[in-house]
Amino acid sequence: YRSAFQPRLGPASPWLAEWRKAARGDKDAAARIGRAHQRGDGEIAADNNRYEGWMQYAAALGNGIASYELAVHYRRQGQPQPAAQFEARSKELGYTPPPTLDNVRK
Repeated sequence: YRSAFQPRLGPASPWLAEWRKAARGDKDAAARIGRAHQRGDGEIAADNNRYEGWMQYAAALGNGIASYELAVHYRRQGQPQPAAQFEARSKELGYTPPPTLDNVRK
């Protein structure tokens, strides 16, 4: 949404530079903003919806790691379809996910 690119931050906030980079298409800046929304970082409030949106934007810009993180997020929420979609996207982008253990070895 357009409001995602209008942050409510102070004029001296270090996050303003990240927003500008992300608005210009920097995939890594978009992922950093997404992670900040996930954990709540200083001036950025924790917001799960904003986290998903920023990570989807980062994945669309070509960030394979962000795409995989989003796949893990959806898997934890019990949403297998978007999880599979973003995991496949991460592989398309050249990211090799860490190996997982099957249910026998857990």
